[in-house]
Amino acid sequence: MSRLFALALMMLACLTGGAQAQQVTDQTMMVGKAVSVVERLRADPNFSSQMNDLLGRARAVLVVPDLVKGGFILGAQYGTGVLL
Repeated sequence: MSRLFALALMMLACLTGGAQAQQVTDQTMMVGKAVSVVERLRADPNFSSQMNDLLGRARAVLVVPDLVKGGFILGAQYGTGVLL
């Protein structure tokens, strides 16, 4: 009985490790998207002078690369982002 319990515990530990690895991968992808958005804005001639000035004075920057907006009578928005 204790062997079966130990085997079940080991299998559970392996499953949770995969979930943590997936979460780290998702977070890494989100940071990569956020960096890409900031780089594109800094390279855009319409935003570059304002961006450099604002980024130099900012305490934090919130980047939401995957923002979805919608609405008909009421509006709603959802997104995931990074606070730098």
